[in-house]
Amino acid sequence: LINFPFMNLYKQFHRAANVYFLLIMILQTWDEVSITHGDPSMAMPLAFVLLVTAIKDALEDISRHRYDSIENNRTVLVFERRDPTTKEPIFEEKPWSALKVGSIVKLKNRERIP
Repeated sequence: LINFPFMNLYKQFHRAANVYFLLIMILQTWDEVSITHGDPSMAMPLAFVLLVTAIKDALEDISRHRYDSIENNRTVLVFERRDPTTKEPIFEEKPWSALKVGSIVKLKNRERIP
């Protein structure tokens, strides 16, 4: 949450168009090369594009976070141990987020794979 603006700007300035408009805006501040007499007229359109893209990315991240927590809270049967008397396997129901590498899971017909 704290690093979102920085990461978002970093990603946005990897796009050639955003870098181009940033360079044009910087050049507009020099009186010798600018026809705007030092006024960066590209600042507002660039800021608008960056803001709209940041809002879109934030909404996508929030949506992805919600769907990830739904998926991670689905349950699956995980092998725990064998019953010492009957030698039958004992499975416990756990959320997908509790699975570890090497966990043995029991899947039923048409059940999602974690």
